[in-house]
Amino acid sequence: GSAVQGKSSGSSSVALPSAQKIAHGSTGMTIAKLIQAKEKLDAAEVDEFLPRFAVMGSRQIRDLLEDDKVSSADYNTVKALVRGEINEYMGFTFVRTERLSVASSIRACYAYAMPAVTLGIAQEPTSVASPRPDKRMAQQIYTYGSWGAVRLEDEMVVEISADES
Repeated sequence: GSAVQGKSSGSSSVALPSAQKIAHGSTGMTIAKLIQAKEKLDAAEVDEFLPRFAVMGSRQIRDLLEDDKVSSADYNTVKALVRGEINEYMGFTFVRTERLSVASSIRACYAYAMPAVTLGIAQEPTSVASPRPDKRMAQQIYTYGSWGAVRLEDEMVVEISADES
């Protein structure tokens, strides 16, 4: 998605450049798309020793598990395949989440290097403990704060579109 820019107010947003995007091509997640994402990161001189992650949904994981190269013990670890998961492949550690945006059956997945995304804390977490008279003086613990994540380096992030239809 878009990153927010601005020293104090975050008044403008910056979209991920189209050069950092891989079109869906009417297909789900494929090895070719992962290779293309790796190529984009390597071409941007992203240090290959930095941890790299591939974030995608369960449908994309299934697409990859159906590929012989991913599901072969020659290419991947046997323990992960027995459990039906992909831990690491082509230098990417896989993270499965269903929280990625889907528009018209196209899911936006991401490949990135660790320094590309950072945690921003606007307000430190604060906790308050107090009794609740309506619950026979049971203790209530309430925590609040304001934080989020933001993209720092466009060249270290690649958006991979995958068709789910």
